[in-house]
Amino acid sequence: MQVWSRFVSPARSRRVTRRAAFTLVELLVVIAIIGVLVALLLPAVQAAREASRRVKCQNHLRQVALGVHNFSDTQGFLMPARIDYQYLGWPVMLLPYIEQNNLYEQFNLKTMVSTQSPAAMKISVPIYVCPSRHSPGQQSKQFNAAGTGMNGAVGDYATVDGISGDDPPYRRESAAGMLINCIGNVNSWKSQTRFATITDGLNNTLMFGEKHILHSSILTEDPGGDGPILGSYAYSCMRVAGGRNFGATPTWPIAKGIYDTVGGQHQVVFGSAHAGGSANFAWGDGSIRPLQPSVDCVTLSHLATRDDGGVPPGPY
Repeated sequence: MQVWSRFVSPARSRRVTRRAAFTLVELLVVIAIIGVLVALLLPAVQAAREASRRVKCQNHLRQVALGVHNFSDTQGFLMPARIDYQYLGWPVMLLPYIEQNNLYEQFNLKTMVSTQSPAAMKISVPIYVCPSRHSPGQQSKQFNAAGTGMNGAVGDYATVDGISGDDPPYRRESAAGMLINCIGNVNSWKSQTRFATITDGLNNTLMFGEKHILHSSILTEDPGGDGPILGSYAYSCMRVAGGRNFGATPTWPIAKGIYDTVGGQHQVVFGSAHAGGSANFAWGDGSIRPLQPSVDCVTLSHLATRDDGGVPPGPY
C-alpha cells in the first residue's frame, strides 16, 4: 500500500496537467482586458505628452522674450521685427542674445536674404520651434519668396506687429505693434520703439506669439508662412492680431485650429497646433500667457497695439 501511494496513474497525471494550463477562452479574455486597459491608458499618455510639449513651447517663448529684454538692455532700444523688405530681421538679430553668436556671425545684416549662406539658413535654433508642430531641425520644402528658391530650418514664433494685415501698414514702418520695422536703411537704421514707448503697459501688450500655419501649408513659405525662420520674410516671422476699424471688423482673429483658413487670411494671423486651440504668447513684460481663439478682435486690437490708450479688462 505504501508503494502504490507514491505513484499517480497516467490518466490522473494527464488530468492534473490540463488543469494547470490556460484555455483558449481564458487567454482571449486576458488579451481583451489588456486591450481595454491600454485603450484607457493611451489618451492619458497622449494628454501628458501634449502637456509636456505645451510647457516646452512656453519655455521657448520665454527664452525668446528674455532675449529681447537682453537686446534692449544692451542697445537701449527694442529690436525691430525686420530691417527692410527682403532683408534679415529679428530671428537673426536676436541670435547673440540667446547664446547663438556663432550662428549670427554667418549672416550679414547689410545684404539681402537671397545672398545669405544657404548652410546657415539650414541651422535650426531649438527655441524657435514648437514641439507640437515641428521636429528639431525640420527644413522647409518650398520657398518661393522673391524667387530665391532657398530653403532652411523652420520656426513657429512671430512678432505681433499690430492689428492690420493690410500692406501698408503690415510689414511697414507704420505698424502699431511693439516690435516693428525700423526706419532708415540697412546701412543706417533706427528702431522705432523702446520700452518707454509701450505706454499701454508691458503686461498689456503682446510681443510674440505662435503663428498659425494651415495644415496644407506646412513647410512652405508661399503662401503659408512656414518658410525658413532665419530668412525673415514677413509671413514666416511677422503676424498681426485684430481687424480693420480697430477690430470692429474682425479680419485677423486667432485661428481656431490647423484647418482654419481664417477667411483666406491664414498666413498673417496667430494660431496653435496644441490640443485645445489656445495659442501661447510672450507679453511685453516677459510673461507667457495663452489666448483662446474666442478672444474678440477688439480686445486683440488693444493687446496688439503699443500705445492706443485702451487697456481691455482681463483676464483674456
